[in-house]
Amino acid sequence: MDLAVTGCLGRMGGNISKEIISSENNLELAIEAPNSPNIGDDLGEELNLGKKNIEVISSSKIKSNLEKNPVDVLIDFTRPEATVEFAKACSETKTNLVIGTTGFEPSQKQEIINYINNGQIAAVISPNYAIGVNVFWKAVEVVADALDYDAEIVEAHHNGKKDAPSGTAQKTAEIIKNKREGSKFKYGRHGIEPREKNEIGIHAIRAGDIIGDHTTYFSGDNSGERIEITHRAQSRQPFVNGAIRAAEYVNKKDSGIYDMSDVLGLSET
Repeated sequence: MDLAVTGCLGRMGGNISKEIISSENNLELAIEAPNSPNIGDDLGEELNLGKKNIEVISSSKIKSNLEKNPVDVLIDFTRPEATVEFAKACSETKTNLVIGTTGFEPSQKQEIINYINNGQIAAVISPNYAIGVNVFWKAVEVVADALDYDAEIVEAHHNGKKDAPSGTAQKTAEIIKNKREGSKFKYGRHGIEPREKNEIGIHAIRAGDIIGDHTTYFSGDNSGERIEITHRAQSRQPFVNGAIRAAEYVNKKDSGIYDMSDVLGLSET
């Protein structure tokens, strides 16, 4: 595949760029924000891989760059407002998409969906690309369906993560809510706030260099038991592997919007 990576020097973008450079795929466009001090630099040198003759380019001209140098898939793990613009450019240049950005407002997400549909391109959109997390979601769904226990979600990430709760925690809560009519989300607690039966608690921790931990607690009244389902990311490699796998998947698909359950075949189980 010929690939483009936005935020190519970021936490995720940098790791994805390294993976592509070391693979049989081609990193054709390495994209950074217009105010990046690395515009014009060699991506390989910035990633400590040695000179690779891949110039870091500005996202301000993303459409013209996609027109001059078409790619099969653009992989985006950046910021919501930037992702909207990337989706627009991909729609206009018939470029397929993998989106791992989180923290969208509902209007931003709808705008992205409209661009994908209007451009008749294919896209994978997921708040988490780790294969294990997608199995974690399946396990949460099974327990939420089988047991009417109180459900609480706790997520922990590094102190530089801007959005809270994480997209992974939010999707976990939505999976549980879909199994429980009338349930509602409760974000944190403070003071005198007794738990209501129909609540799904969601709690966020931001500390140090935690890559990403998610635990869902199911506990019943007078049941004498609880179930804890946990996923811990020990590095960013699971997300990188999943993003590349998603790119391979979407490169072969007809237009439409897919998620990692489609990529992994979990939607059929």
